[in-house]
Amino acid sequence: YKSCLGILNFEKKVGKQRLINACKRALDFRIYSFKAIQNILENNLDNADNEQEEEFELPNHNNIRGKNYYK
Repeated sequence: YKSCLGILNFEKKVGKQRLINACKRALDFRIYSFKAIQNILENNLDNADNEQEEEFELPNHNNIRGKNYYK
């Protein structure tokens, strides 16, 4: 119960959106603790998900089969 209250109190310090992002990240890694949420927020890892990596197209080459080959 106290862990849940502690996590909810982070909203006052960092804001609602950052807390939501941190919780989503924790759920992705299946870590469900106060300390995990705290570490994510302290290290600004909640913002890492906002930066999406660009998808690169594979060059056309005989040795590269691509994802359709393995279906």
